[in-house]
Amino acid sequence: MNQEYRMKTTILFVILGTLALYGCGGGNSGTGTQLTAGSLVAPHVNQADIDYVGSYSESAGTPLGRIHNGLDFRTTGQRKPFRAVATGSITKILLWKTNTFGNWQVNVRLTFKGGFAEYAFEPMTTAKSDGQAQHSSILVSEGDTVTQGQVIGYLHKGHPSHTHVHLGLYVDGNTICPAKYFNDAARASIQSLTRGGAPLCY
Repeated sequence: MNQEYRMKTTILFVILGTLALYGCGGGNSGTGTQLTAGSLVAPHVNQADIDYVGSYSESAGTPLGRIHNGLDFRTTGQRKPFRAVATGSITKILLWKTNTFGNWQVNVRLTFKGGFAEYAFEPMTTAKSDGQAQHSSILVSEGDTVTQGQVIGYLHKGHPSHTHVHLGLYVDGNTICPAKYFNDAARASIQSLTRGGAPLCY
């Protein structure tokens, strides 16, 4: 009897742990802001800090010519601040070297109700010192709770022209076009920064 009870208890804890890890109720995991249309603020603090925004693209058949699962925010200078688009928890901070170009970057995941935003702070250089400088420019730690609009880090400018923050929005682990989830002010600001008035998402 005790063995059967222990087995049932173990199974119950495994189920509860899985639900806590992956969330339930249609992907409504996390705490803080509920992801709905108009619920997010712009990731940049100052519009003047952004040189231009690169669009999101779901296929190579778009005018962008490739799949690009987020928006790229290229800055006008060194150490420009980026903020939390929503209230939530920092669930990942990772300094790593990309496989494609060998560049160093720091990924910061902000998890909230209904999804998460993944920031990739990309100095766009192969120098580990730039990666380390970027890592030290992140102001939050894993496990922190942040409020919408709070500065989470500064972009370390490694490459003179290609340094950027890539922002991806995810629901159920899949990237989605973030355009409708920004509030009106954020959407207007970001749209004004695309080249030639390009749409935010293709």
